[in-house]
Amino acid sequence: MRKINTRSFVRATRTTTRDINRQILLNLVREHQPISRADLARRMRVGRGMVTSLVGELLSDGSIYEGTTVDAPRGRRPMMLYVRTHDRFVVAIDVRFSRTYLMLTDFNGSLGTPPAPWRFVGLPYGSKPMTLFRVVAQENAHVLEVKADESYGTLVHDLTGPASNGQTLSWRWRIELDNPSGDPRQRSGDDHALAVCAMFDLPLSAIPFTERQALRAARVASGEPVPSATMCYTWDERQPPGTVLESPFTRRVRYLVLRGAGEPLQQWRREQRDLRADFLRLFAGEASTVPPLLGVMVSADADNTHGHSLALVGDMVLQ
Repeated sequence: MRKINTRSFVRATRTTTRDINRQILLNLVREHQPISRADLARRMRVGRGMVTSLVGELLSDGSIYEGTTVDAPRGRRPMMLYVRTHDRFVVAIDVRFSRTYLMLTDFNGSLGTPPAPWRFVGLPYGSKPMTLFRVVAQENAHVLEVKADESYGTLVHDLTGPASNGQTLSWRWRIELDNPSGDPRQRSGDDHALAVCAMFDLPLSAIPFTERQALRAARVASGEPVPSATMCYTWDERQPPGTVLESPFTRRVRYLVLRGAGEPLQQWRREQRDLRADFLRLFAGEASTVPPLLGVMVSADADNTHGHSLALVGDMVLQ
């Protein structure tokens, strides 16, 4: 029997059992996300009605959110649940005789922000929520988790010196939660669960006058050296592989779909691309030679569709 301190205790109330069950459910979602209500009921060994009620409370207070539906062998397609982590953090303090250790993490136990020289770049004036980029442990390796929640953001690695002559980019990636509302052909749907991009220093003289002026204005407004030519490799469930598109916001960004319709989610895929060949293909009308490489970038957004997405990327190498 557990000993109770009779001088300092918290009295059980009529809601104690429900509070405990709510904490159990929240931890199950955190450990097994994405997870459906039916799976939660089976793991907790309770009725679906109780799970529905507890989930409703956690949705109301913002602790969890609903993602997309998934296929099921029979019956209605289940709606998957995820823990909301972008604005909830945990501080751990270990006080010892000679020193004190402090650790900051989120509900997922992330290892932290990507190290320098990687840097986050958002929209000017912080006008929209930020996409989250963090290093996490998965399958005995550290990878980058990219979570978009009605947000926008890029993670940029600037390049100088010999690295600006890199010719081959390789990486592995996977989509955990797709944004089904994404449609890069129009502004209202121009969101991507994950994009791996290469940025080039195309001479301004090669760019049409109107776009040149717009680019200069973007550089002034953002305070960033906005590249004159950006080539993004995307994973798009609604486009066939090999599709080439221009961003509906600016022709300075071109998309090449590598993984498309029919590609299974939640599975790692490896890529290796010839940057020079792809650049000359996507910017054939503006360049006959390949300009210096300014940097590489990882991007994800869900601000235009007000959706959610979750992806992983790792083992990125430029040669």
